[in-house]
Amino acid sequence: MSTLIERLGGEPGLQRIIDDAYVRIFQNDELRPFFENTDMDKLRRMQRVFLEAALTDETTLESAGVSIREAHHGRGIARRHFTQFVECFLQAMEARGEVHQQDIDVVIGRLNMHAEDVIGSSTVDG
Repeated sequence: MSTLIERLGGEPGLQRIIDDAYVRIFQNDELRPFFENTDMDKLRRMQRVFLEAALTDETTLESAGVSIREAHHGRGIARRHFTQFVECFLQAMEARGEVHQQDIDVVIGRLNMHAEDVIGSSTVDG
């Protein structure tokens, strides 16, 4: 039985999804400002580490050295921004044409598990 990451195309497939998602993110007028002065190579590497941890049962985010809440604290990210960000990943997976809907649903569900850490509050809705 293959893993979720293998079904996404392994590390190369996951990287293509990340790259495509960031193209879409930079086309979004509300999301682009969050990333304009960011080292994109570093961000893509960090995103891959996060996704690998989030999408596997063997690795926890803590063991991957990722502190989502600290990385996003004070950046002004509202729920609508998070939703748009996840939508970019959804579109990137759908555009590949080879990712099954069930796997897309699992990825989106795993991303959404971290919404409160990214937006920093469960009471603010933007």
